[in-house]
Amino acid sequence: MIGLKRIFSNIFKNNYDINSNKKILILIIIGVSSLLLRLSYVSFEIPLSFDALSYFHYAIEISKLGQLPETHTLANNGWSIFLSFFFTIFQQNETNYLMQLQKILSIIISVSTIIPLYYLLKKKFNFNLIILGIIIFTFEPRLIQNSILGITDPLYILILTISFVYFLKYSIKNTYISFALVSFATLVRSEGIFVFIAFIILLFFKEKKKINLPKYIPAIVLFFLILMPMITYQNQIQERDGVFGRIVGISEIVIQDPQQTDGQSASVFILRGLENFPKYFMWNLIPIFILFFPIGIFYLFKETNFEKKFVIITGISMAIPAFYAYSMPLQDTRYFYFIYPLLTIISLFGIQRIIKNSNKKDLTIILISLGVIISSLIFLLLK
Repeated sequence: MIGLKRIFSNIFKNNYDINSNKKILILIIIGVSSLLLRLSYVSFEIPLSFDALSYFHYAIEISKLGQLPETHTLANNGWSIFLSFFFTIFQQNETNYLMQLQKILSIIISVSTIIPLYYLLKKKFNFNLIILGIIIFTFEPRLIQNSILGITDPLYILILTISFVYFLKYSIKNTYISFALVSFATLVRSEGIFVFIAFIILLFFKEKKKINLPKYIPAIVLFFLILMPMITYQNQIQERDGVFGRIVGISEIVIQDPQQTDGQSASVFILRGLENFPKYFMWNLIPIFILFFPIGIFYLFKETNFEKKFVIITGISMAIPAFYAYSMPLQDTRYFYFIYPLLTIISLFGIQRIIKNSNKKDLTIILISLGVIISSLIFLLLK
């Protein structure tokens, strides 16, 4: 116990006592630890299944054809396109080898998210809290489980987190980059369109003076230019794209008479979402976020600045697809995983207050860190 305390004390030294090399070393230690933890839970003997298998077959076709298939497509094929580059490079015909490659890439991408997350948290918190936030995110047990499946979520979360970093930088060039990144994220998962909507709304808060909309129009145009080739391709193959076509489909479900859909639309659809949404959201808070999120929410809405408005507006917008999923209802916690970077920020507001009111700040930080890691391991063992 004394040894652990000494290790954590060295990690959470005063911000000014830690140089850049030590910061990098700490991040590497956390990254390697989380990577080893994920690798210890992945089973390379078990083949891919469900969505992961669909992405795998589609990626194989792309790598063999050297282009997108002309007979069929997936609603979200960005992950498959990404995989196809690696399948082409490695040029392996063994199915099991490529399946394991897909899992490994998913794990590496999941761990790599700590890099943009570091810069995202750096906007608001000191190094001690940044490390706590990275530990919370990296050792979140559901993200660990999700990362070993070989599905779209880790890549989607990584691209979105990078886009958040660029959007929060106050320059027009970085705004353009953030919109481009959200467009790429939308190719991976169509829910990215709701982040695009959030960014549009946030543009009105980004400048203290009256917003100069014309200078942001190229960012919006860039978003659609990146999406248009894929939208055109999907419309040619299946007469409906995976982004706007799905939104139209959702709207049709909501407005239909329940008698025509066997009670699966209109008010029934919405009431089911109102029932399932809070239930699954609370379940997502367990085991790590449940203690800090309620405190963080209070301080998030207290004296709001642009960064806090960003968390609120983006979080609400990203929660809309989750509401739809639970209205269907789709019984899975993963539809909230995409807002985990934002949940981490909110939790840090709560932790920041706890540490500020503590007489033994270093001990408090150590106990919180150990509590996060231990609760994550217990959750994984039980699951």
